Amino acid sequence: MTILFGITGSIAAYKSLNTIRLLVKAGHSVTPILTQACLRFITPWSVEALAHRTPVIPNGDYANHIDLSGDCLVIAPATANSIAKYANGIADDPLSTLALSFTGPKLIAPAMHDSMFRHPATQRNLAQLRADGWLVLGPDTGDLSGMDHGEGRLVESELIALAAQQLAQGPLAQRPEDHIVITAGGTQVPIDAIRVISNRSSGRWGEMMAHVASLSGARVTLITSQPVRIQNPQVCVIHGDTVQSLQAALTDTVASATHLYMMAAVSDFSVPMSPSKRSRANTDALPLTPTPDILANLSTPEHTIRVGFCLETDNLEATASQKRIKKSCDYMVANDATTIGQTHRSFLILSPTKTSQHTNLPLETAAQHVLAATQHLPTKTLAQR
Repeated sequence: MTILFGITGSIAAYKSLNTIRLLVKAGHSVTPILTQACLRFITPWSVEALAHRTPVIPNGDYANHIDLSGDCLVIAPATANSIAKYANGIADDPLSTLALSFTGPKLIAPAMHDSMFRHPATQRNLAQLRADGWLVLGPDTGDLSGMDHGEGRLVESELIALAAQQLAQGPLAQRPEDHIVITAGGTQVPIDAIRVISNRSSGRWGEMMAHVASLSGARVTLITSQPVRIQNPQVCVIHGDTVQSLQAALTDTVASATHLYMMAAVSDFSVPMSPSKRSRANTDALPLTPTPDILANLSTPEHTIRVGFCLETDNLEATASQKRIKKSCDYMVANDATTIGQTHRSFLILSPTKTSQHTNLPLETAAQHVLAATQHLPTKTLAQR
């Protein structure tokens, strides 16, 4: 994929170097286009060293910037001034000219002081860009330049790179009417005041599902036992590391969910918890009590599409098919234990009428496949079973 990458004159311009590095590392060709103001913060030589391509700069030797071709256009960071230009059709340098002439998918990531971001003019301009087909990513809330803190911080490089790679494949289907609830990670069973029993679930696939879903404009809630690796202002994160906290979070959120993805590895057993640290000398066996099956017992609205996930070591398809029915799921996604913690996934997607197989896909691609395959109710719904 060829990604046209614009950088404007924000202090956050230095972060664009890492985004370019991530895109190149992922195998994409990056053509940088710089504004005059951005040259006050980064140099063309640092950009060229990471992109392995000479950047387009104002008054430079590259005159045919309007003819630049690529699979998508990314502008990150984008200042309030540049956003105003693109929203109002002002073309006075290579990047703004390209923004006006490029007909492929476009992404913009704002970065500015929070008072500038909240100004009605900036909000009008961003609304116009969205109406014109731009994907607006962020901004995030956090530390700004100086000692300020607020909404206006550039989103993380990893999120921009992910969005760019998704966008380079074509315009993203928008789902602003959806509320997607995803559970991720492994729950813990406390056995005393210090120790817990858990499992090896990393929560990485569930988090990636949340990020990819957020790019569609959907409202996304991620309930996870793991710290999130990429901060994403478009994802509401709820921490739940026990069966009880996970169940409580689901009860609070599932009533408005259009889609539920139960990706968390929920503990199958509980044990009596000791209020004090168990002695090493105490080798008595811990009595195991089965925990309730959250998904099988979870009541969801009739319109909610229920997607279960199971990890099996034997008879993958047959076991997954039985679990789909037992847990009243519209779909079941099945994978084996070798995928835990890996950056690629092989899995099956089962519906009442068919099974599709997906092999060795990167996490972001696996997430995209699952979200696309389970967007609608299957031909044969639960009510017909």
